[in-house]
Amino acid sequence: MSRVAHGDPGLTGVPVRTQTGLLLAHTVVVQAGHLFAARPDCTRVHPRSDTPSREGRTMLTPTADLYDRYGDVLGSCDTQLRQFGAARAFAGPAVTVRCFEDNALLKSIVAEPGEGRVLVVDGGGSVHTALMGDLIAGTAAANGWAGVVINGAVRDVTALAALPIGIKALGANPRKSAKAGAGERDVPVSFGNCVFTPGAEVHSDDDGVVVLPADARE
Repeated sequence: MSRVAHGDPGLTGVPVRTQTGLLLAHTVVVQAGHLFAARPDCTRVHPRSDTPSREGRTMLTPTADLYDRYGDVLGSCDTQLRQFGAARAFAGPAVTVRCFEDNALLKSIVAEPGEGRVLVVDGGGSVHTALMGDLIAGTAAANGWAGVVINGAVRDVTALAALPIGIKALGANPRKSAKAGAGERDVPVSFGNCVFTPGAEVHSDDDGVVVLPADARE
């Protein structure tokens, strides 16, 4: 049994609501300044640190350091996105989706195993409707997605701030999106003078979002 289950005073948990409305699909655990993701049975605690995990999560390197290393080979997104998730820094291979004011395709993608990847959503820059709320974001966190970058809006901002996942978006709007399933996945998407291709390495932190082409990795 882990320290979480024993209620260790050094750890604090934040429940996560999933698509089914159940609590504790994952729990945020804060210890010594690090975020941990605990399984619901509390048998293991997985560190979210700056080193790759057994699941192959991408090493976290500050985006400024990456730009100093790679220069213009590295794409740096000009769009000024806001932080919404509990993980302020995240990284992973890109999975892309293009959808406009319709989040059905996005919802189906985060239901898949995330395996430490980053979902990049080109919503056309629209903040008229929210492409992600707490239920979809909770599913993404529970399924192991490292983060989501949205060129569009989110909602349920207070709940998103407690989820153990990185979330960046243009802004917030409580209005729901359509559910028709319109859109494309696994195609190059572009916003902020930056092109995100499937499989490229996306890094995000408080300085911004950068993308390293797959063929440029050291």
